Amino acid sequence: MYFRAHFLGWYSDGLVAWHKRTRTWRVYNMSALAEAAGWYDPGTISDPVSNDIYGLVGTPDRIWMGTNGIGIIMLDEHAQRWSRFDVADRPTAGRNSFVRYADDTYVFAWGGGRADAGRHDVPESSYPGLEVYSIQRDTWMRISAVPRVNVSALATNHGIKGIAMGCSQVRYAQAAYVPLRECSTNHPDRIVATDGGAVYEFEREFPAPGISGRFIITRIQLEAAFASQLR
Repeated sequence: MYFRAHFLGWYSDGLVAWHKRTRTWRVYNMSALAEAAGWYDPGTISDPVSNDIYGLVGTPDRIWMGTNGIGIIMLDEHAQRWSRFDVADRPTAGRNSFVRYADDTYVFAWGGGRADAGRHDVPESSYPGLEVYSIQRDTWMRISAVPRVNVSALATNHGIKGIAMGCSQVRYAQAAYVPLRECSTNHPDRIVATDGGAVYEFEREFPAPGISGRFIITRIQLEAAFASQLR
């Protein structure tokens, strides 16, 4: 079964793929796939995970996708092998993961938070956030803040009725780092690699005209952060 990214799609029942050899379509049910692989035992949790897919990103050799509760799923096209990558130990219904970008080095995703995040007794570290997976190091890292010099636009609700973004332009104008969650940019709509892959650009757009959060992270900064995390 050999696929190409432009022959893939998804809907409520899972991944839809075109089987080139037999020239037929096939549906991959995410919960059934996870159960068959031993990642998920429906008898051990009260709420079953769904088959929803959030984000589908293809690289020359791999296809990455986010799920509802199962984590990040990757299909190695050449080896025809499915793998699971998750910041959590086990699937949890309602804990969604969104794949936003992937290349041969990193995978950027949003999610990883607990399904009950948002309650007053749940720590902020349990909230969904911007996560990056290092393929070479086989480890995850959460990006909770970026240097102020890397930020070109801060989303703010100043003077805009009904839009709660809660980021102070004044407070962070001279700050060394900008917290992504407070500045509404930890859930980017767009991630692209520029400058030959040396720079990753992140952007979050809002309904109000001209309101967005934009920042960059360089590959060198990511490498240094992962090296520091593993010491």
